Amino acid sequence: MRKTVRFADEPSNKIYFRKLTNAEAWTLYDFEKHARTCRHCYHPWDVHMKRRFLCPSGSTLAERVIEQFQQIGDYAYSLKLINGKFVQVDWPVDYVQTAQMLKYSHALLLRPWRTNSAGQARRI
Repeated sequence: MRKTVRFADEPSNKIYFRKLTNAEAWTLYDFEKHARTCRHCYHPWDVHMKRRFLCPSGSTLAERVIEQFQQIGDYAYSLKLINGKFVQVDWPVDYVQTAQMLKYSHALLLRPWRTNSAGQARRI
């Protein structure tokens, strides 16, 4: 009796890697540009450590980033899975604000902002 062994078509620990799509690149750019100029969102690590929060615009832009990416260890991954696996993306090296935000996103997006009757955001 002969036994045969069948191997999977690809290794189970294979890491997929790809460049950013145009839409993903713009999402990152929008948050990075905002965070570099907003006093509430600049340096998200510092914002987190001082128990502060992103501004309403920064929170909205950050949510767009978080809907598309997550950070595992030191690497960013797209939430669009390939064969049920996360896909590592080519993260722009100079997007420090966005990388920090993604790392601390669990704490930064708890919104301490309320909108008054005139539609203006204010801290609570």
